[in-house]
Amino acid sequence: MVRQISFSQMNLFWTCPKTWYLKYIQKVPTKDNLVYAFRGSAVHHCLETYFPKKTMTMEELRQFFDDEWKKYKLYDSKLRNAKEETWQMVMRGVDIGLNITDVELAVSFDDIRGFIDVVDKENLEIWDWKTSTRSQHNELEYMAQVKLYAYLYHRKFGVLPKYTGVKYLKYSGKDASLGCVPTMEDIKIVGQWLQKTQDKMEFYKNNVHKLPRFNKDYFFCPYKHLWVLSDEDTMDFTIEVYGNFINVSGTDEYLNNYLYDKYTYELDDAVVKEKMIKRKAARNNKTVNINLSNTKVHLWDKYKKQTYIGFLNAVKQTLNDYAVIKKKSPMIQIKDMRIFDETVAKMPEKLLTGKILMEHQDAGITAFVKEERGCVEAATGGGKSLIIADFIRRKPFKTLIVIHNKELLYQLKDTIEEELGIKCGVVGDGVRDIQHITVATIQTLNRNLGEFSDWLQSIRNIIIDEAHHAASDSYFNLFTKLKNVQYRLGTTATFDRDDGHEMKLKAIIGTEVYSIKSQALIKKDLLMNPDIMFIKYEVPKEEKELMEQKALGQNINPIPEYLPFYKTKVIENNFRNAQIQKIVNKHEDQSVLILIKNIAHGELLNKLIEGSEYINGTSPKKFRETTLNNFKSKKLRVLVSSVGILSEGFNMPSLSIIVNASANVGDIKTVQIVGRILRKHKDKTMAIYYDFMDDGTFLARASLDRMKKFKSEGYKINLNTL
Repeated sequence: MVRQISFSQMNLFWTCPKTWYLKYIQKVPTKDNLVYAFRGSAVHHCLETYFPKKTMTMEELRQFFDDEWKKYKLYDSKLRNAKEETWQMVMRGVDIGLNITDVELAVSFDDIRGFIDVVDKENLEIWDWKTSTRSQHNELEYMAQVKLYAYLYHRKFGVLPKYTGVKYLKYSGKDASLGCVPTMEDIKIVGQWLQKTQDKMEFYKNNVHKLPRFNKDYFFCPYKHLWVLSDEDTMDFTIEVYGNFINVSGTDEYLNNYLYDKYTYELDDAVVKEKMIKRKAARNNKTVNINLSNTKVHLWDKYKKQTYIGFLNAVKQTLNDYAVIKKKSPMIQIKDMRIFDETVAKMPEKLLTGKILMEHQDAGITAFVKEERGCVEAATGGGKSLIIADFIRRKPFKTLIVIHNKELLYQLKDTIEEELGIKCGVVGDGVRDIQHITVATIQTLNRNLGEFSDWLQSIRNIIIDEAHHAASDSYFNLFTKLKNVQYRLGTTATFDRDDGHEMKLKAIIGTEVYSIKSQALIKKDLLMNPDIMFIKYEVPKEEKELMEQKALGQNINPIPEYLPFYKTKVIENNFRNAQIQKIVNKHEDQSVLILIKNIAHGELLNKLIEGSEYINGTSPKKFRETTLNNFKSKKLRVLVSSVGILSEGFNMPSLSIIVNASANVGDIKTVQIVGRILRKHKDKTMAIYYDFMDDGTFLARASLDRMKKFKSEGYKINLNTL
């Protein structure tokens, strides 16, 4: 299989193949000191922001530089006294005298990728900025790099650059420049070098025992701690990748048992209690004996020595650590048995709407592509749809995007078509239209796995939107048919579960590869900073006693149960519902979204609040679409909806007021609900989330848990009365 590599990877490979193998194939964590790399990134980011438009003032550029210095914590590094020296590098870049038409030009093919720092399309010159000290060694390395960039430019545009070079930003005058006039012979030689590198990498990947020993002249080797281990005394493992599983050979009994324990987890008490409540309800609330002994989930098969592909990197790390503990050199061979579909769609150079990815979006995609598995966690309003679209643009293989509700189905379809200029298929909502890129509901896919079997086996990119749902059996059933997936991307605002199934979630998607929370986006002024209001309300003592009595029923020594208390203290609580009506009246000039989780509650509020509409999962499709469109266009001011429909995927940037009347239990839903009002809009001056400080059995604890979650996310809580 052709690997997409970069110059840095090629250079490392020819310097020390074993270090390359450990870093890029086994993915053994390195012990790098990245302080100089961070300084280089800070300088590059400054120059990429300043050029090519040059609209920033020097004061603004200096502030940007100061922020970068803080971001990389260089003030607390060995370079803490080199800040002004580094700023001078930025200034030399600004005054460099080049005609810059593009910066950080991405050139990507299946076998090679690169980012050219500076492009002058008018004079056909390409340059790379360097913050390192000039030396004979790096002169040779950098000349090879800029010739590779000339090769990439020629391969992409069919034009040979007239000059390719390096600008050493530590220097001025003649010492600042290094370069050459590339020739077609140079292009030919680079192409041959690339092919030779690919062939040799594949050889060592399949013949790990033929890897040469560590090059101990490689000063920057991040695995020096492994040099003391004998190259002859090895511990050999083979990992075979089959569809969604990995099989490991070479483990002894101790290691096999360790992996079994590592990939086992116990269900949370909340899940066990929920099972008890459901089973009791099914027995007409009669006490029954429930077998709760099987509360563990095992994701490692002891007998097959098999687990899920999402744990691949973690398993490799465990095998490596075990070998080192045994004072043996770890040798892990990967055999990938998947057969990838090679079909690609033609993609635009950039997103067609002209939208430019924000730093966190680009960083999320880059981190994911490097790993090929994992979740990009971005707070609501962080632009997950653009992350999905631009990932597909970069990796235009057969793609399936899986969503869990109809509202997201057409929303994502429209985004893909607008940004990529390609027809996007739909599977769901009664539609069967399979295209190179297809958005589908998990429900329709699960009902028709047999029908879709051949198509699913051809999928190379799988994207799970709202990925926190993927621990359910329906997703696991789907993944049994997705046998040849290379890239498995999850996107969500909250890569967590309230039921303790995080490990199961990571089994099929992988770990979190990038995360940005709402507070970080608020600080960047990309989201609104909301007011979180928890409303205290009084219920007369006699009314409160009546509610308690009604919830407990007439049984002798009754056991409190959630549903009766929810009915009396939330749904039928006139005092609480009156508070909701007050909120609506208080914001008479604003759109108000009220979220509930019980149909009876929704119907009651719909009758109580004049001019409101109510939709839920059973509402007719046409009525639901019309109601949502009227709400978004502000023809309808107050919408009551079930929390399951609109807490995720609902996009109305102008929405300022949301009332969480659901008394929900769980952290995930809480974060998702407030996310509905965080997006910025030109007509928006406020963002207010209303909730309630409920009392009594079950509900008081749920209110406190929601408040605790908000505090953990960095929000300030206001406890008020109306």
